[in-house]
Amino acid sequence: MEQTIPVMAIIEEAYERLGILPELITAQQVKSAIRSLNVMLTSWMNRGLNLWTVREQELPLFPLQVEYSLDPNTCNVLEALLRRELTIGIEEDTVMSPLSRQEWMSLPNKRQRGLPTCYYLDRLIKPKVYVWPAPIAEHKLILSTSIMMDRVERLDESIPLPSRFWEPAMAGLAFYLASKVAPYRIGELEAIYEKTLQKALEEDTEDVPLRLGVTWQEGMTW
Repeated sequence: MEQTIPVMAIIEEAYERLGILPELITAQQVKSAIRSLNVMLTSWMNRGLNLWTVREQELPLFPLQVEYSLDPNTCNVLEALLRRELTIGIEEDTVMSPLSRQEWMSLPNKRQRGLPTCYYLDRLIKPKVYVWPAPIAEHKLILSTSIMMDRVERLDESIPLPSRFWEPAMAGLAFYLASKVAPYRIGELEAIYEKTLQKALEEDTEDVPLRLGVTWQEGMTW
């Protein structure tokens, strides 16, 4: 069952930590809190991998096509697999290597044909992924991606959030709001927020050993 927490609960708890009782919270303070909550949730995407925002995307690859559109909420590609059919009913997955923007731009022939071994994520407003070399047959691209959380719009909403992140959400919102209503407490609340968030992030990572691989493609290693 998906864990959720009401937006109202986060806002009330944050204001209580700032010495403002729920019955004294004004409509303007609610709007301000929702704005700050969205800013905070967005910042979490840059603080580490949250497994509850990971989603698999499957894209069909077509011969000679290198550019493919992703879910517009895609923030990052965590892992990419090339899935190809060896015989009827038998498929094989091969891990693909990521390319930086510099590496992608330095490729002399982006339309070179072959079996795709690498990919480049272009983080645009409408994100796209490029594969290299260009496929010569139809395959599938399986992507494990991190997805941006939906924006909070209303007070009566609930946020899909594992319980281990409830405390960081409340502590974080209190810290964000402190700059508006209690600036003298910023340092204290920031320390609490960082401590609780770091603990949740540590619990949110998988304990899997790192595996390194090298692919040889026409004199180039990646």
